[in-house]
Amino acid sequence: KTLTFPTPVTPLNIADMQNLVRRGPSQYPGAVWVEFPNGQRIDLSKMKERSRNAIAARLLSENGVIKVGRQLRDGDMVLMNRQPSLHKPSIMAHRVRVLFSPTQNTLRMHYANCNTYNADYDGDEMNCHFPQSYLAAAESQFIASTDLQFIVPTDGSPLRGLIQDHVDAGVKLTCMNTFIGREEYQQLLFAALGSLPGLELIRSDADIELMPPAIRKPREMWTGKQVISTLLNHLRKGNDRDEDP
Repeated sequence: KTLTFPTPVTPLNIADMQNLVRRGPSQYPGAVWVEFPNGQRIDLSKMKERSRNAIAARLLSENGVIKVGRQLRDGDMVLMNRQPSLHKPSIMAHRVRVLFSPTQNTLRMHYANCNTYNADYDGDEMNCHFPQSYLAAAESQFIASTDLQFIVPTDGSPLRGLIQDHVDAGVKLTCMNTFIGREEYQQLLFAALGSLPGLELIRSDADIELMPPAIRKPREMWTGKQVISTLLNHLRKGNDRDEDP
């Protein structure tokens, strides 16, 4: 309820902004303040419902652009950092998901970000910064997003990964009694070989060579080990192409 975003009122969002102003700061999601074109800023927390309704009714009646300080909500981009911030990925952009439980009063994020922040989650202090313009939010999303910070800028070493998930998935996938259908088999291969643009192991128009199913009746099934074998075959073929003169 404390963090706000200055949202310009337009004919496209007038209904949403009026609703937020009427709700005020005490009813989430709402608005905390309204700024008029002359620079005057009105604190809605000190107003009664009747006064807020009057302001909401004239959000588009003034000359110039009126801004509404709406509260932080799901989907907003925020910048997080843990001191000391010693390299570029020390500050990363996260997409907000607001938690409403009174027992969830701490900042929560995936543990894949631990190494980037040099954090161990034993009570570390984190700082949250809310970009105050659409341009800043777009830069945060497309430059500093967590999904884009996978290597150290100085030497290219890996920075971020799902270590525990990799171990668990690798063990479960290669168990003797692990069988998957055609759809799962192909989806796992596509996700692993497609990757991000520029980093994919095969071209987008290339064919993925599948192994014959381990079980054919009553339905075709593949083992988890066959997923690994198929990936290794494509990795080997990729290395062979790189070595060709």
